Amino acid sequence: MPSKPPDSDIVAIHTYWNSQQGFICPLCNEKLEFAFNDGGRTVVTLKGNLWIVTNYYRCLNSTCHLHRSFPVVYNRVLKNKKFGLDVWTKVIRKHFKYHMAYGDISEEIWDDWEVSISKSTVREICRFFETASGLYLNEKNLEDIKKNGAIVLSLDGAQPKKGETALWVFSDRLTGHILLAELLPTASAGKLQEIMENIESRYDVPIKAVISDKQSNIVKAVRQFNPSIPHVFCQYHFLKHIAGPIETKDSHLLTNIRKTVRDLSIVQNAVKGEVNPTNPDYNPLYDAFHPLAEELLNSISVKRRSFDIFAGKESYENIQYILKRLNIIIGDCQDLRYLRTLKAVKKQLKRLISHYAPLYEQIIELSTDLNNLRQILGNKLFRGQTVAKKVKAWVSKLQSRLKRRKLEYRPSNMKFVKSKYDSSLFSVWQEWIRLEASYHNGLYHAYDFPDLEKTNNAKEQLFSKVKHHFRKWLGKENISAIFQRHGGIYTFITDLDLSREKLYEILWANSVAMVQGKLSSVDALFAATKRQWRIRTMFTGNWEELRINLKIKESDTNDNKSV
Repeated sequence: MPSKPPDSDIVAIHTYWNSQQGFICPLCNEKLEFAFNDGGRTVVTLKGNLWIVTNYYRCLNSTCHLHRSFPVVYNRVLKNKKFGLDVWTKVIRKHFKYHMAYGDISEEIWDDWEVSISKSTVREICRFFETASGLYLNEKNLEDIKKNGAIVLSLDGAQPKKGETALWVFSDRLTGHILLAELLPTASAGKLQEIMENIESRYDVPIKAVISDKQSNIVKAVRQFNPSIPHVFCQYHFLKHIAGPIETKDSHLLTNIRKTVRDLSIVQNAVKGEVNPTNPDYNPLYDAFHPLAEELLNSISVKRRSFDIFAGKESYENIQYILKRLNIIIGDCQDLRYLRTLKAVKKQLKRLISHYAPLYEQIIELSTDLNNLRQILGNKLFRGQTVAKKVKAWVSKLQSRLKRRKLEYRPSNMKFVKSKYDSSLFSVWQEWIRLEASYHNGLYHAYDFPDLEKTNNAKEQLFSKVKHHFRKWLGKENISAIFQRHGGIYTFITDLDLSREKLYEILWANSVAMVQGKLSSVDALFAATKRQWRIRTMFTGNWEELRINLKIKESDTNDNKSV
């Protein structure tokens, strides 16, 4: 007999065998009979408590596997667990998708649903899911990889902090599945070779190619493991090395432009332009030049984007544009008080442009060479031999420049030299020639094999996601210890679909019932001031406002002329 619910208002649910075939064993087709019930228990859900009475049944065939009593589990609860599936999915999503700490999840569930769940219980739910998802993914990965019949291995290591144990991740680029995530104090070529052999043995399919960042230990390991398979070197890392000297020069240019602009008196006093006129610190001149200060701050707010946007170069061109607009304003302005300030700003900006013109020109010349190389490597219609031939022609142009100046042009005689902002163009060309020779053997395989990717970016993005999760979870705390403890399993979970349906599938695969109902998503909104740096092509309204402040009449202006 089941026990009575502790509260008369609580919803009571009894589970029963419900099949179209009636009380027939699904394994042996013999009859089933009721065995007993568990007496009932309270289950806490987001919508209130439930009283669940679970009935057990058994097959009358003594040789059948179901002759031992088995439960019919209600599809909104976990066996022997206090909380329902809706609470479990809420906890899992908040931690693994929204990176919330255990204590914060406990507090938020109480605030939103008035469900009391301790921090330790939240932690145990997350650990259970780590295990459940690991088992689920291992089985799915094995099935998918065997179906493909081959592995394209991608590998890389990441340290939570420099000098600490690295987490190495091995994945299959054909399926996108992670094969292994392991902490390695040292990743020697012998150790990596051993792991490759173990992966082949475990999945019982051959590794037909390897993609890496061209680290020397990986190159040696692949050569020892199977020298006949293609070893693709990541084009993204190759191009990052090529762009390195440009970024060094560009960073120096940006730093000095920003320092000069921020030191301008109209920029430093811009905030005072917003002071109430009754305040003794108020000066109408500050208010008048506030639009110009805003435009200057906009001009240096450029955000870098690898290969495409060099922030120093863009800021330099923005200042050139502001100088042209200033010339028009100065030509139209009649008030001597304003003219003195405008001319002083113009003088400082002209000095800035003149001083850094040689550095800017170097960046322009090197950027042109970089874009030519990217155009060659980015052509998907070329075969590997054609791409190699075109890159060789690109290298030959660099060598010709060096030959004309009687400088070293043979890559075999070149060594790595760290780039500086004042490095000559000649030294940059030499480093580029050396880099292409170093990457040559693994740079062009991917053009001839559709299954091979040209970059190892997926691995870099994966490491970024894992580190982002820990930083969002732990804030400013040192993530090293938790990274080493949980980094491996989180690497698997980070790329996992955390939709309601996928969570149900994973939990069900580990003897967990499925939850019914809807989950609400949480959108985080952040207040931020975002400046528009594309002032040369986007309307900001600052110049129009400046003309009004300086009392320049529309009829007097040449500001609409092309600048």
